[in-house]
Amino acid sequence: MHVAIVVQPAHGHVNPMLPLVPELLSRGHRVTYATGPECVPAVAATGAKVLEIPAKVPPMFWPEGATDERVDAMLSAMSGSVRDSLPILLREFTADPPDVLCYDLTTEAGRILGKILDVPSASLVPHFAFNEALGMRDAIAVADDWTAQDPGWPWHNYFAAMKETAATYGVEWQDDALEGTSPDDLNLVLIPKEFQYGPETFDERFQFIGPLDNSGLQAGTWAPADPTKKTLFISFGTLFNNNPQFYKMCFEAFGDLDWNIALAAHKLDVGELGPIPANFDVRPHFPQLDVLKHASAVVSHTGIKTLFDATTLGVPMVIVPPVPMCQLIATRAEQESLSRVLDPATLDAATLRSAVEQITHDEEILAGVKRYQQIIENCGGAKAGADALEAYAR
Repeated sequence: MHVAIVVQPAHGHVNPMLPLVPELLSRGHRVTYATGPECVPAVAATGAKVLEIPAKVPPMFWPEGATDERVDAMLSAMSGSVRDSLPILLREFTADPPDVLCYDLTTEAGRILGKILDVPSASLVPHFAFNEALGMRDAIAVADDWTAQDPGWPWHNYFAAMKETAATYGVEWQDDALEGTSPDDLNLVLIPKEFQYGPETFDERFQFIGPLDNSGLQAGTWAPADPTKKTLFISFGTLFNNNPQFYKMCFEAFGDLDWNIALAAHKLDVGELGPIPANFDVRPHFPQLDVLKHASAVVSHTGIKTLFDATTLGVPMVIVPPVPMCQLIATRAEQESLSRVLDPATLDAATLRSAVEQITHDEEILAGVKRYQQIIENCGGAKAGADALEAYAR
């Protein structure tokens, strides 16, 4: 079986799916994985054949906030990536057709490619699933006065560009694609069903295989400077790390705390942060699982992979959600007693420190984390995902 996978180059979308690749390869299948340059090294490490496409994820809006102009620029970049990637994808997969095409829910190039090739296609969903009864648009970062009922001109421009690109290849693009209300015949959802909004509305097309174990794919190692002390991990992922003021607040909150503090700055210029407290280890990125093995708490925007990595390793989380999609995850995490959520609009150093100190001995949170450890263990994982793809491609 030849499996094609097309995913936008966002680490929070690519990394959760990677363990599916070695599982497929171990069964004798071929995998060709298409993504943008930023994620090529991680994909190559799985053993898949890598197809690099000219795709990138545009900057997000924290802390500046979403405006029509910023959203228009983001959507223009996204539609341009689809337009530029499709010829490369078509050359590759016309010459070597896949038996099944997997695409990330938000990767429009994959969705359109499936229509052009007319092959079985399956959606890979690294976060919440959506269906005819539960759409996604309200979860997208929008201004308070820019709702799903009146999506504004940036979306009209995007819809027009996407329809034009699809029409070039003789297929139709659905303007509810990002909404998720036209799901595929197979949707592999990488969260437990217990965490899903409206789980009772999802039928057999949706297989909640849960978070995938990627411990075998992690590069690098890490250990705290002082293993006798507690460790705090601070990470806002690869999309929401452009706020120096937040990191300076972390310095103020934890600079005199007798803990090891590991802070992932990603692409942020560390020079903007000023003097770094002695108990802080600030790097562009960390081997996340290694840090979490030592951590007593996490402060995050709540990328869903970080949430479930932390939960799997028994670590409670303090969440500062910068955008509505993060707030959706944060709300469920708090409802399921996996975290405490702080409002970024009113956050200060004292509140942040208090939340971190309290969560390490919060019995409700610790019990919730323990309960979800068992739930995650009972999910099917990469083996269930590979089983589903094998059955679907027959």
